Amino acid sequence: MIKYRIPESIQFLHKVADKTPSIAIEHENHLNNVYIPHPLYIPIIKSILLRECQKLRINDHCRNVIFGATEQQELLQFLNHKPEKNLFFECRSRQEPANIQVGIYSVINDGNHLTIKPIEY
Repeated sequence: MIKYRIPESIQFLHKVADKTPSIAIEHENHLNNVYIPHPLYIPIIKSILLRECQKLRINDHCRNVIFGATEQQELLQFLNHKPEKNLFFECRSRQEPANIQVGIYSVINDGNHLTIKPIEY
């Protein structure tokens, strides 16, 4: 596991995404009193799915994740223009509950967790 080295980790993910059709990422931070910068997911997701990688799964269990409505909208616009790509994204949420369909993706938010996934998943 690579810790505290986000730029190096992203470069590594790019190399993997150039060679493999599927990537799964788990992110969590359970360290008390230690600040670890949280990755900005939109550029990471786009950069991976613009490579050979066809399927990307991200499960983020970090308490500090902030993935708001603006980020959701930007991500869904990108994904719906790349129907051949597949993303399953899950993280903690502090938003109002919702269960909607946007293009070929469903967005489920129970007020604590957000899930973005293809409708057929």
